[in-house]
Amino acid sequence: MDAFTQLLEAYVSTRANPLTDALALSGMEAVRDSLLNFYHDPSDSAARGKMAYAALLSGICLAQTGLGSVHGVVAPLERFTRLPTGSAAACWWLKPRA
Repeated sequence: MDAFTQLLEAYVSTRANPLTDALALSGMEAVRDSLLNFYHDPSDSAARGKMAYAALLSGICLAQTGLGSVHGVVAPLERFTRLPTGSAAACWWLKPRA
């Protein structure tokens, strides 16, 4: 979930550009196509490869656009609750909206 969050943050960033948009979209598509398969069967090498690809792209995009508001909010949450970054980011995206 952390890789997906970083990809989404990069895509909506004010510092995004056509290259980071293309990389972020490709990474989000890889997550869409493989996350559930990887979750249910971590030995699925195709799903594992797509998730590794998404993680790589999220790092590239992060380096170019910086972190977004989600990571700014979850950093303190991590420190006080000891939640991993990915879990804290997932909580942010999955929380009920008004």
